[in-house]
Amino acid sequence: MAHADPKTTRQRRQPKRSLSVEAASNKHAADTSPRAPWGARKVYAAVANVVSAQSFCAIPVAETTQCFQANLRVSSATSRSLKGARRELASELIRSFQVRSGPQPAAKNRSCLIKHPPPLRERTIPAVERVTAQLETPSLDFRTYRVIRLRNGLEAYSGSSNAHTDDTSTNYHFEVSAKPSNDEEPTAENPSPLHGALDRFAQFFVEPLFLESTLNRELHAVNSENENNLQSDGWRLNQLERSISNPNHPFGHFGTGNLETLKNQPEARGINVRDKFIEFYEEHYSANLMKLCVLGREPLDVLESWVCEYFSANSLSAGACAVCPGSPGLFWVTISLTEEGLENYTEVVKVVFQYIAILCETEPQQWIFDEQQTMADIDFKFKEDTSSYKFTIEISTVMQRPLPREWLLSGTQRLRKFDAELSKEALGYLRSDNFRLSIVSKDLPGTWNKREKCTAGDRIPELHLPHKNQFIPTTKLEVEKKEVEEPAAAPHIIRNEEFVRTWYKKDDAFWVPKTMLTVSCKSPIIFLSARNYTMAKIYTDLVRDALEEHSYDALLTGLQYDVSPDSQGLLIEVSGYDDKLHVLLDKVLITMRDLETRNDRFDIIKEQLTRSYQNCELQPPWEQIRHYLSWLAVEHHYVAEELAAELPTITAEDVRVFHKDLLGQLYMELYAHGNLYKEDALNLTDLVMKTLKPGARPREQRPIQRLLIFPPGSNYVWKKTLKDMENVNHCINYWLYLGSPIWRQRQRNDLWHLLYQSAKTAPYLLETRIELFLETLFETIQDMIEFFRQSIHPASPQRAKLAIHFIAQAKSDDGVVKDAQPRPSNGTSPIEITDVSDFKSGLTVTGGACPVTDLSEFEEGMAGHGVRNTAH
Repeated sequence: MAHADPKTTRQRRQPKRSLSVEAASNKHAADTSPRAPWGARKVYAAVANVVSAQSFCAIPVAETTQCFQANLRVSSATSRSLKGARRELASELIRSFQVRSGPQPAAKNRSCLIKHPPPLRERTIPAVERVTAQLETPSLDFRTYRVIRLRNGLEAYSGSSNAHTDDTSTNYHFEVSAKPSNDEEPTAENPSPLHGALDRFAQFFVEPLFLESTLNRELHAVNSENENNLQSDGWRLNQLERSISNPNHPFGHFGTGNLETLKNQPEARGINVRDKFIEFYEEHYSANLMKLCVLGREPLDVLESWVCEYFSANSLSAGACAVCPGSPGLFWVTISLTEEGLENYTEVVKVVFQYIAILCETEPQQWIFDEQQTMADIDFKFKEDTSSYKFTIEISTVMQRPLPREWLLSGTQRLRKFDAELSKEALGYLRSDNFRLSIVSKDLPGTWNKREKCTAGDRIPELHLPHKNQFIPTTKLEVEKKEVEEPAAAPHIIRNEEFVRTWYKKDDAFWVPKTMLTVSCKSPIIFLSARNYTMAKIYTDLVRDALEEHSYDALLTGLQYDVSPDSQGLLIEVSGYDDKLHVLLDKVLITMRDLETRNDRFDIIKEQLTRSYQNCELQPPWEQIRHYLSWLAVEHHYVAEELAAELPTITAEDVRVFHKDLLGQLYMELYAHGNLYKEDALNLTDLVMKTLKPGARPREQRPIQRLLIFPPGSNYVWKKTLKDMENVNHCINYWLYLGSPIWRQRQRNDLWHLLYQSAKTAPYLLETRIELFLETLFETIQDMIEFFRQSIHPASPQRAKLAIHFIAQAKSDDGVVKDAQPRPSNGTSPIEITDVSDFKSGLTVTGGACPVTDLSEFEEGMAGHGVRNTAH
């Protein structure tokens, strides 16, 4: 359990309250404990912040919602489509929870049940063993923790509901409001909704409904997910690895399941599918296989008592068990290949084993471990809070591992001891007779009908052990924390000249030794044409390619950078621990300025970009469609096929000339935020200006971003047949233009849209369902009726709409519902866009984004703001 004083966390983000339960079973585990009786088959939880497999932990926190995570470990050897079956079981259990949380005879809606939980049951609360309260915590973690163990072996550490399945476990989680309905601090006498939710959550593990009427629907949901997975190279590669693995090992089983494996084949063999799910549940949903993590706002003692009340059982014990014990792990080496690399893939493999040979011939280096240990300790010390939802999911999973309970927060992040012998033993498994090679390519190099013996061959001279990392912090990372009544609401302008402006804000909320610097290099030439944008993309890719030898070292030390084209020109971003941030920034700027566009590297980048643009049209429809919305609604925007069309005629010399033109005239705007002072931000500004030495870009030549104005009553539709012949999913983006005044008044994008994807439902039928939803929504809202009536309701003659239809060529196994006719909801019929250029030229544009407050108000009117030794 853990407790956080609201006073100490008032300036931090207010996370939600969470609960997670993770349970596991494995037939290879040495678990000889008796099966739990039904009364004992409950999820085991942690109160407040942390609970583990053989103990409970509760943590009260100053947060706005509460979360619960339950983790169940299950055997992978049960079924060849086990994961899909577990996903279906998880769906049924979640539905059970939702039904129990929904309308009941004594309440009209779910919110009543959440706000008014049932009274405590009258029974004796069993005693618990308090395992530890001394957990290793980050310096920014203000919670207190307690890990407890119930007599049944359950360990605990301490809305919406959901579940997900991994290879050997299933995780259930939900979140609810953290405060009682009277908005006072929760206590035992004035409990938050977490109290009643815990009871209901525990009951769906004990008495799930398993409604027969919902089984078929959930099976089709699993089948749809599997069909989506078929479009993912990563998933297909994972399934390939499984398929060619040992068929007697659980890893070789089907990863998700579909209608064929979960329904058709079992029923053909006379198996009752629902009975099998219940049988699986009865075998694996047992207290001794589950871990619970509860994060709440109540005091630790209150949370502990709730955990004991709802998750205690008799005569159970269990020991710690590693995931899939007795099975070796896998070590992956992933290499992206050019066309030439694909043709010579055997040489690439030889280089990998040549480097492994160097590692095996060299004694493990203590200094390499020390560098990694230093950064691991720094990262843990300054680890920022995650959302309560993610926190409880993570901790309930960690609790399945045989770690000391004091390490529940730190065990997977810190390095403890250098062991040269163990390192050599691990390297001993990286042999040419103990590896599997997978090549993912549209075109396979040669015929693969036999095994090849792989030998390292002559070692290339460029291979060497890593050098010492120049980005490792050399000073003690510290933050000069000062008490502030309220964090500053906005940054200040500390430099404002004809060709550069710098915004600065000292971190006065999170107090971590990190800085973020964003440099916007404003130039209109990038978006003048698709060709210019493509050359800008090649240039920034070449910059990142040239920085490769530095970027990995920087990443290891918590430093990150990016250089990319954006709507204003070029964007440079550098962030991480402030000690060596200026070193990384200097290397990025020098590389941008002095970039040598070598022909060989240009050819490789151009080839990679060509493949990237081609692959854009093979992405899942919901990922593709957002780019087309910007293309149709923004004055200057380009989609992948336009950019791909420009690539064949662009040469290395074109990029060299473009590079000079791009950096020749720029307006620079910098944003510095974090653990730095005013003079530090000014020094970074000087570094940027002295290194790049850009010519001044006149104000009237700076880029202006504009949206197209859709007239009242407009009703447009743009259609595209998806290129992927195997994709079965249609997709629609339903977009409403709400008018430019909202852009200026609220500083928001002036649109409202819905995105929907379906394997069975055709686009106009999807659009019809969206409009029926909007008509129903109109009946439920009260405070925005006039706005909704005029701008969103399908019957409004003033409404301006754009719909984008992605049409799949393949058909789902479930069949396809015939498309509907266009729905003239407001008296207009959709106008199909056939020529995008003509369409965009026929519309007017908005004014450019302009400040809502005069910039002079942000100039240094507050004397000394951010200056050393001055109060904030």
